[in-house]
Amino acid sequence: MPINPPRLDDRGFDDLVAELVARVPAHTPEWAPQVGDPGRTLIDLFAWLGDTILYRANLIPERQRLVFLKLLGMQLRPAVPARGIVALGLNPDDTETVTVVPGATVTGPPDFETHREVTVLPFETRVYAKRRVDALQNERMEDVLRGMMAVYRAVNPDGDADSKPVGYHTTEVFPEGAAAIESFDVVRDTVDNALWIALLAPSPEDVVPVRASLIDGIDGRPFTLNMGVVPEVAPVDRLEDLRERRPRRTVFELLTTETIGGRSVFTVLDTRSDTTRGLRRDGVMELTFSVPSFGVPSNDVASTPWAGMGDLPPRIDVPEDAARVVGWLRFRPTEPLNELAVQWMGGHAVEVEQTRSVINLVVGTSNGAADQVVSLGATSVDPLTFDLQIRDEDGRYVSWRRVDDLLAAGRDDQVFVLDSEAGAVRFGDDVRGKIPPVGARVRVGTMKAGGGKAGNVPANTLRELHGKDPTGANVKSLRVLQPLPARGGVEAETLVQAERRIPATLRHRNRAVTENDYRALAATVPGVKVGRVEILPRFKPHQRRHNVPGVVTVMAIPSVARGDLRAPTPRGDRHFIESVHAWLDERRAVGTELYVINPEYVPIAISVGVELRHGFAVEQTLAAVRLSLRSFFWPLPPRGPGRRGWPLGTTVSAAQAEVAVARTPGVSLIRGLRLFSRDEQWEAVDRGELRLQPWQLPELMHVVAVSSAEAPADPRAIPDAFAGSTTGAGTRPSIFVPLVPEVC
Repeated sequence: MPINPPRLDDRGFDDLVAELVARVPAHTPEWAPQVGDPGRTLIDLFAWLGDTILYRANLIPERQRLVFLKLLGMQLRPAVPARGIVALGLNPDDTETVTVVPGATVTGPPDFETHREVTVLPFETRVYAKRRVDALQNERMEDVLRGMMAVYRAVNPDGDADSKPVGYHTTEVFPEGAAAIESFDVVRDTVDNALWIALLAPSPEDVVPVRASLIDGIDGRPFTLNMGVVPEVAPVDRLEDLRERRPRRTVFELLTTETIGGRSVFTVLDTRSDTTRGLRRDGVMELTFSVPSFGVPSNDVASTPWAGMGDLPPRIDVPEDAARVVGWLRFRPTEPLNELAVQWMGGHAVEVEQTRSVINLVVGTSNGAADQVVSLGATSVDPLTFDLQIRDEDGRYVSWRRVDDLLAAGRDDQVFVLDSEAGAVRFGDDVRGKIPPVGARVRVGTMKAGGGKAGNVPANTLRELHGKDPTGANVKSLRVLQPLPARGGVEAETLVQAERRIPATLRHRNRAVTENDYRALAATVPGVKVGRVEILPRFKPHQRRHNVPGVVTVMAIPSVARGDLRAPTPRGDRHFIESVHAWLDERRAVGTELYVINPEYVPIAISVGVELRHGFAVEQTLAAVRLSLRSFFWPLPPRGPGRRGWPLGTTVSAAQAEVAVARTPGVSLIRGLRLFSRDEQWEAVDRGELRLQPWQLPELMHVVAVSSAEAPADPRAIPDAFAGSTTGAGTRPSIFVPLVPEVC
């Protein structure tokens, strides 16, 4: 039976009153207590006092659990702050550069904070692309394109007679700075594998002065532009080795006024810092302009027939916008890539975090006692940025060192232990760690605190910024755009959640040695939701080798909240896989080679024909059949056989699928079931069985269920929603030609 600690006394106020009244006849039979009598009032008073005492007594087991947690050295996990990106902009009438130092507050429910400097320049950035047109439209416009090519070669002798004209549409990728609903692929969706960023002055009259101010720089120094980039975080390759975190090489280039051989010349901008880690996460790339030269080709086809052609910027057909262009930047990959999907890109961007910074705050005074605890006045403290200082006899503040356990400290070590969740520090006892001198001030040098789910705010929630410039003056009003939701906020751990970790902590003591240790630790990675963990000992994933000594492979699948069981099945993205890997890597045994991978999903499809029982609706029952099959092959619990998800490496057979269909209410007879697998195309599985490797799981892509008919035998009857092809420009050199949209 379960171990439920009993209450020491389960009597309440009413029970105590009834018991006292029942004892009255035994002692004073001549008195019958009535409500309102002074004696009855005394009975109620003593019952209330007794109820209070019993309540405190019943707290003893809870206190003992807290003491047990402290003896284990377990601390509650702090809240994780949400993070996001905002873009800043000057008001329409402002043309002066504004610099905002770190620590600016972006107001919202709750407030966020910037942690890097950002310079807001007197122009806005607008991202354009030469969007690829489909092959049919390109063929339909071929005569027009060749006519334009003839004109182009007539005015520009460098035009190649064998060049193939490829049409494109000038497209604003992120209208009004909003993020794309569907990610824009720089490689697949454009003809030139590039994005073009137009620098637009507030008005045509401001173009010349703005350009002159940019050339002069800020106080004689080259100016910088913070470009925020949010790449699409694709799921990690199923057996990818996470130690090879190769960045995607890209470049920002400035179009200059120079030409060589009739071709435009671009200047590569230096990247001072890049928090995107090579476009592997959302972040900010800080670009430096050194002695810029701004080339702005004409959009007037009457004077420049080749406007927008070749490697020139896309032609802007809105005269008001074209007249405000100060210069052009080009963003492109510098290596062959299959895809480069971007959710958002914008200038004057800065990362914000759901934290509050504290600098040089005195939080207490030492009383000279051993094991003294000092509260910091904040909870969920970031240990990486925390600096604690003690004032010495000379009046100087000296930083003390943070340690995980005072038992490893020496007598004279100036150390402390930080409880991040509670926001408190504990000092030693002059045997294990030094005691701060009596009366010494305890000061927080730097501290960031905050976090929780409240920070996961939707887009366009953060709209105001309050900060200071390098001189200490308040910055004037700036426009704030939040293109994407803030993400990553997690609540602090509760006592109940911490108590659930006690049995696992006693088993593995925060060290991964056995399979159960890895499984228990992987299920408790902070900041991510793990739905399923499988351990593959002695398996080297990228080589598909078994029985390799010293190798541990952890297969992790993220948890999903949606009830839709259709493909694609859950896959961990890079952030998920890296979080699990980093958490386990700190706890693995020395000499263990650790890998964290996604499962390799094998696509399957099923067609089934059934006879229905009388009185059951056809469409409703067929939908239930499809749901039963998807639930049966789903990889996460509580779905799958045994409600634990589909077992790793288990053979998929048509007979198993028939059992799942037969259990569906309303099905009286199965007229046939066919199992398909896909290589280049869908094909029926031989003998109705598909063998899987130990690292593989089935992914049910499509289900076709029909009533009163045999199961469809033609695999082409199952549409492949993921099939597609990209149309290239061919092997001949291409000239990109702008197409004017047909409007009425």
